[in-house]
Amino acid sequence: MEDLFKLNIVGLAFLAIMFVVAFVVVMGVLRRRKAAPATIAPPPGIDVSQLASHGPPEGGLQLECYGAPVRVAAMVLAPMGTGGGFPSSEKLPEIIDRVVPGLSEIVARDQPLVRIWPPQLSPQGFANSYFAACRLPGDRGKQTPWCSIAGRYLDGEVRLLIGVILCAASPNSLGEFTLEQPTQWMDILRIRRTGP
Repeated sequence: MEDLFKLNIVGLAFLAIMFVVAFVVVMGVLRRRKAAPATIAPPPGIDVSQLASHGPPEGGLQLECYGAPVRVAAMVLAPMGTGGGFPSSEKLPEIIDRVVPGLSEIVARDQPLVRIWPPQLSPQGFANSYFAACRLPGDRGKQTPWCSIAGRYLDGEVRLLIGVILCAASPNSLGEFTLEQPTQWMDILRIRRTGP
């Protein structure tokens, strides 16, 4: 009987040790396990069908996209990078004029819909998100009055990602453009004075 009692104690001790080892292993796995990434809500998009579809006014300053007169219908602005801050509303017209000289006057006249997005990590990621959230009609705007540009602006501490939706007076083949360099804005967009 005494041997049976000793055998039960040894068996119980063995089970207790196995339980402690299993507990330690499970706790170690749980500690090493990474927390599930937080779900990030997509930035607010723009429904182009809800925007006014008229072209630019005649006379005065004229914004052109590859030579086609256009109106600024909407803009998306986002700071670039995790530490990027958004410029104050007082500095924004000055920054927009540095992107394309005279553009702030066009924006003030056209009164586009403006969306401010949270910081974006890369220009390419921004462009992909922007074009997905701000879909143009048809084949990415081709053969419609709509066109869209996504790019960046860098100047000292200002690191801004910009998306612009433009509307011409008539259908064209412009579509969507992603700028590879911050200096390309002035290759695509021009401002000139027309009429009296």
